Amino acid sequence: MKASQELIDFVEDLRKESAEVAATRQHGQYANYVDFGKLNSLAAGCRLLIAKLGPFGKVWDEMLQAPPDGNDEHFDKINSTLDAIAKALAKGRLATVDEIVSADVLGDLLEHAEELLKAKFNLAAAIILRAVLEERLRKLCGSNGCMPTGVKPTIENFKQALYGANVIDKIVMKDIDWMASVGNSAAHNLPEYRDADVPQFFQHVTTFLTRFSIV
Repeated sequence: MKASQELIDFVEDLRKESAEVAATRQHGQYANYVDFGKLNSLAAGCRLLIAKLGPFGKVWDEMLQAPPDGNDEHFDKINSTLDAIAKALAKGRLATVDEIVSADVLGDLLEHAEELLKAKFNLAAAIILRAVLEERLRKLCGSNGCMPTGVKPTIENFKQALYGANVIDKIVMKDIDWMASVGNSAAHNLPEYRDADVPQFFQHVTTFLTRFSIV
């Protein structure tokens, strides 16, 4: 997919809108917030972007879901995802379906996760890392001829399929379980989520990508 100028302009318009949302950030007693109405408008535009990207949007789909409230962690997740998409478009990396899960594109997402960690936006970083892990598992299943059946396979489905095909062992399965647990707790704002787990999550995902290359 060669990005059209219209698509590139649309992403840039969304990034400008994102900057306007950022300007509404307020510090509360227990959390920071942005204007919920403006955030919802930005999220609606992002859903349209995912539709325009078609199959190329699957990496970022979960990270651009409508937020439940105006907590600035939801905004930071959307904002960082828009940056990642803009970077991929600018570098022409949406050339093929396979390329969307290539080392280059996942490397870009890892870079964004690392920057978010440095800025202490651990929740947003964890959600990006979860998406990176899921896409690498999906690609591994495809390259090893063990793609799970079903409309929307999960990390658990991919893990079981890879184990059944002798691509991974029980030790790797346990590592995937731990990574999925951290990622899921972040994505769904579960009580067990801990900011302190995310730096280690980053290291585990990076190691997994290196060990299980698709090149």
